[in-house]
Amino acid sequence: MDYEPLPGFKKPRFVYEIESDSEDGYGNREVRVLQFHDNSVIDSQFRVWRRANGGSGNLELAEEDEDIEDILSLEVLEALHPLCSLGSLNFGEFMGIFSKVLNVPQRFLPKCVGELFIKIDTFGVGKITWDDFCDFLQQKYAERAETEYSSPPIDVVTPCKPFETVHRMPITRAITLPDRGLLTFSEDGIVSLFTPEFKPRIWRALGRPAGLKTQKINDKKANKWFTDIVLLQEIGKYIVPTGEKELQFYDNSTYDPYCQVAHLYSVPIHLDAKATGIGMVIIMGDTEGNVTILEISETIATLRHWSQHRRIQNIPTIYIHEAVGVEKGVRYIKHKVHSDMVTHIMFLPSMMRFVSSSVDPKKALILQRIQDFKSANAVMEDLSGGYVEGITDIHSKPRPSVSVDTVRYPLDDGCRSFDVWEDKKLVGAGGLDRIVWVWNLYCANQPVAKLRGHLGSIFRVVFEQASDTLISVCTEKVIRIWTLYTNTCIHVIDEKMSKLRGPTLCCVFPTTEAIFIQTSVEAAFLPFKRKGDDGM
Repeated sequence: MDYEPLPGFKKPRFVYEIESDSEDGYGNREVRVLQFHDNSVIDSQFRVWRRANGGSGNLELAEEDEDIEDILSLEVLEALHPLCSLGSLNFGEFMGIFSKVLNVPQRFLPKCVGELFIKIDTFGVGKITWDDFCDFLQQKYAERAETEYSSPPIDVVTPCKPFETVHRMPITRAITLPDRGLLTFSEDGIVSLFTPEFKPRIWRALGRPAGLKTQKINDKKANKWFTDIVLLQEIGKYIVPTGEKELQFYDNSTYDPYCQVAHLYSVPIHLDAKATGIGMVIIMGDTEGNVTILEISETIATLRHWSQHRRIQNIPTIYIHEAVGVEKGVRYIKHKVHSDMVTHIMFLPSMMRFVSSSVDPKKALILQRIQDFKSANAVMEDLSGGYVEGITDIHSKPRPSVSVDTVRYPLDDGCRSFDVWEDKKLVGAGGLDRIVWVWNLYCANQPVAKLRGHLGSIFRVVFEQASDTLISVCTEKVIRIWTLYTNTCIHVIDEKMSKLRGPTLCCVFPTTEAIFIQTSVEAAFLPFKRKGDDGM
């Protein structure tokens, strides 16, 4: 017959056969079982006890072969410290302290507690101290951590698996969606959605003429260069810069154009945007090394206002000099950060800073604070004592970076790619020197790690945060996966293993279940499994 637990007690397994079941006068119940339904435990003794302070349903369970880590939680150690720090303890005193802290009679203490004293007393003197206790735990946890780190946190399945896409140009940007799907984007404005298994769902062409019914992709393509794309899930919009100095906003459900800001003062080739409360910050990098910041205090109201302006090519359009103004809740500032083209840019909302990279060897990777600024009207009023009509910040020259607000990471040969792990304050970068650098965000003088092994310049560096790893790809199509526990390489996937076709890489992006790779010839994905997943 099956054992029915006490009321409120959740049994961990289904008991198959009961040998004995007894209860003492204090309400404690001892059960001895022979076998469980899953045949995982044979002849194991469990004890179920009630707390000394009474109360129904407040039950605990202890198993004889239970690990000591399951009992010695942080709360238990904090309670043990004042009692064990008084001096040397013999076995009886040690068991008495555990009985008092756990509020359990000594005869019902798990067997591992008694064995713990013997393990700590390595010299067999019959007494231990709190320092001996701490040394034992430190060594045990170190061995446990070493065992965990010895197995790779992520495993890959080679070769890469190619899949069909509707893109006629190489994919340059991939975004993981909230439903774990994948969005891919190419510079001809084609956006396609895939399931987590890389099966095609839908595709759309941005900037297509209104009312176009044809299904041919060549007829749907817009005659524009779309340089980048960012999904802002909080407002349900895609933000897309174009080669015609425009910043377009699209609805993420219908992919219809919502509004656009035209007549920007440079071509934004890289973009990042994050929501900051009810507002948002848009960071743009151009071909001249400038970083432009567009800060909107109330995003939804501002975009709604922009969508009511005149239509140009069937898109509500507002010019940048009309959109910017402190009284309009839109701020604009331009930094001269690099001397060459910006290769990548990221905005860190928790720090109100941005990170930008360039092939410029003197300013390859920069962490810059977003400064508060006065409008040009306020500046002119301070200088002349009067108000100058019609002057805004967009007419001023790019502001040079101030050294006190800048962290410069040393990359002598320039930086092609970087990634920031904002929670752990880490930045990883790579460039022409074939080294993957890892720094603390605030400490550029001393790198956390210098990861060597690539034989070509670094094309892509990205953190895989779920497994505490870093993925780097060089131009020779060699993928390396590094564990951040030991700063060592755990996987090397070369061209023969991956079987990638095409001379150059265009995009590498880790998704929830694979690494998406786009070459100049094909799109493919490299499946992987994280430690703890089924089958790993």
